[in-house]
Amino acid sequence: MYRLSRSARGSRDLYADVERIAGLIQDEGFGDVAAELESRVAVGSTGTEILMSVADTLTRFMDTKPAITEALTHDAADLLRRIHRLLR
Repeated sequence: MYRLSRSARGSRDLYADVERIAGLIQDEGFGDVAAELESRVAVGSTGTEILMSVADTLTRFMDTKPAITEALTHDAADLLRRIHRLLR
């Protein structure tokens, strides 16, 4: 599987971060959103397609203003910022 990672520069693996965020979202009781994020990574054909669909799912989730922890809000927003920087 293509990994969106630049470990030589010290940046974290984006797929691992998506999986981690999906786990946190699952823990907060939003299993449907977690499953959608995991599915986006599993079925995407290109890195760009995967990032665009993950960003879309995560943006829609965050726009609903769910009752989630501040840490999850911060981590999800950080992941979205990193994805948007890569898509520019």
